[in-house]
Amino acid sequence: MNRFASFTCAIALSLVSGQTAIAGPAFSPPRINFAGAGGNQTQRFGTFVVPDRDTSLFVADSGLTRYDLHVAKMIEIAHFEWCTQRPRFDGVYYNFDADNGKIFMGKLYISCSRAKEAVTRFGTGRPERTVILDRGNPSTVSIPTLNVQGKNAPEFRRLVRSIKPECLNSPKLCPGDRNR
Repeated sequence: MNRFASFTCAIALSLVSGQTAIAGPAFSPPRINFAGAGGNQTQRFGTFVVPDRDTSLFVADSGLTRYDLHVAKMIEIAHFEWCTQRPRFDGVYYNFDADNGKIFMGKLYISCSRAKEAVTRFGTGRPERTVILDRGNPSTVSIPTLNVQGKNAPEFRRLVRSIKPECLNSPKLCPGDRNR
């Protein structure tokens, strides 16, 4: 079964290795919105908002947390929508918010070279329908998912930990801060 098989499956809690886990396919889809490129023609800037209040929960049978899977989705979108389809871009900055926009998780940068490396290292699985807003205009795209579960999970978690969330300068928000 695909790790996101049905993004809208019901959520059930279970205990896995002494940690709270989400059973079965994971969680509600993120809201993903990209702003216009403005003056910077080599980077894309987007928001990635998830309903999860606690992104540290493990998703059962995956070896990954919700945070890990959200970053996987960011990498997938960066690679297949911006780096491959429009190769003039160097990468994507995501402002990542949890709890429906109430908790700032950080500004994450996914370079095209990092996204390509992840796709090469982990491979891809079945495409998944993803709704993306580009300047407020919705489109549904089919994006291949990264093969990051099972034996690939520990290595993918290391990759995720190497992507350091940054603070925003205006307004001043750092990872873990509540959005105003």
